[in-house]
Amino acid sequence: MVSKSDVSRIILKQRDDTFWQHLLTTILKDRTKYQGTEYVDKIVLWRYENWVGFPVFNLYFNEQGYLEKINTIENKASKLSGILLCLILVPFGLFATIFSNRFSVQIVGLLFLLTLAFIIFFSRGYMKSEHSSLKDKLLETLDIEEVSKKPKVYSSSKFLVASRIFIWPISVFLIAISIYIALETKKIGYPILVGGIALTYIVSDFLILFNKR
Repeated sequence: MVSKSDVSRIILKQRDDTFWQHLLTTILKDRTKYQGTEYVDKIVLWRYENWVGFPVFNLYFNEQGYLEKINTIENKASKLSGILLCLILVPFGLFATIFSNRFSVQIVGLLFLLTLAFIIFFSRGYMKSEHSSLKDKLLETLDIEEVSKKPKVYSSSKFLVASRIFIWPISVFLIAISIYIALETKKIGYPILVGGIALTYIVSDFLILFNKR
C-alpha cells in the first residue's frame, strides 16, 4: 500500500495548486517531476511534459494515511484559457456567419467556426491521451498497478499531421479572403482579426518545424 509519506517524497517543488502556478509551469515549460502541495486528506501533483493541458492529480488518503483513489483533472490555467478563447472566438464566428450581409464574410465566419471545432476536438482527444500516459507514469513511480480502460491514443505526431492537413489550407484561404474583403469593403476590422489569427498559426507552426530541425 502507498502511504502519504511515500507520495510526499516525490514532490521536488512545493507549489500551491493555483491558476498562477499552473500558468507559470506552462510558460516556463517546467518539467519537474513532480510539483505539488499537501493537504490534510490529499496531495495535489502535476508535471508538464508536451501539452499545455497537462493533468493535475488529486491523490486522496484514508484516515490511516494510505492512498485511496486518484482523480485526474485539467490544470486551471489550461481550463480557464480554453473557456476564455471560446467565449471570445465563438461569438465572433457566429456573428460573422449569421448577421453579415456579405457572402464572403459568412464563408469566413463558417470556416473559422469549423476550424475552431476541429482544433477543440483533436485537442481534447490528445489531452485525454496525455493525461492517461502521465497517470501511468505516476503509477509506475509509486509502484502501483491499475487496470483501466485506456482512451484512444492520439500521438503528438499524428495530431500535428492531421491538424496541418486540415488547418493550413483553411488558414491560407482565410488570409487570402481577408485581404480580398479588406480591399473590397475598405473595412479592416474583421479581416485583420481573422487574417491575423490565421497568419499567427502558420508562422508559429513554421517556427516549431524550424526549431525541430
